[in-house]
Amino acid sequence: MAGSKAQKNKTKRKTAEKKVKQKKMVVKKQKKEKNVEKKKRSIAEPKRKQEAEKKNDAELINELRRDKRHNLNWLITILKKVELRKKMIEIGGEETIEVLKGLTKYSLDEEISKKFSVKISDVRAVLNKLNNYGIVKYIKTKDTSTSWFIYNWYIDCDNLEKLANEIKNADKTKEEEKINPLEYYFCPTCMTDEIPLEEAYQMDFKCPICSNILQPISEREKFIKTLKVEEQ
Repeated sequence: MAGSKAQKNKTKRKTAEKKVKQKKMVVKKQKKEKNVEKKKRSIAEPKRKQEAEKKNDAELINELRRDKRHNLNWLITILKKVELRKKMIEIGGEETIEVLKGLTKYSLDEEISKKFSVKISDVRAVLNKLNNYGIVKYIKTKDTSTSWFIYNWYIDCDNLEKLANEIKNADKTKEEEKINPLEYYFCPTCMTDEIPLEEAYQMDFKCPICSNILQPISEREKFIKTLKVEEQ
């Protein structure tokens, strides 16, 4: 009887040990599978990211191609404005106009350098300066065969038009100032320096030296002629 009970306990113990062993094997297998999956993800994630970047780059390039402004005729038209050309040269240097023309056909700095006979260092310098102003931008891709980064440059037509309009409005303001100059006053007795309207108003239009009535600066020439006649 006792031997039978001991045998049963031994059998139960072996069964329990077997279950524990099986459970450990299952856990080990799951852990191994999890590590394998994690490794696969670590390899696939950069690839997926790269594919996503390529897709975004392709979409941007297609969008640029659809933009009718991104061509030489549009660029020549917008650069007819002398002040804009001056500003471009001021920003990027003497080679700026040639580099911009190059960007209407080519996107790589080496291509622009070769086609327009501009030093590659000068092309890159111009591109970097214009990029700081947002006039040109680039799409960066990695060459998987060499691990080098490739920069495809393009003109940001919106920002270039925005700058052109800002210059146009500034020129318009200057012209308006020429047509409607600020009003100044002077004292015909003391022949004081020009006094702005605001200051003249605060002084009740009286000379701060002799208290005589101030006159509009437009009348100064008449007073000078009168004095010359009297002196004769």
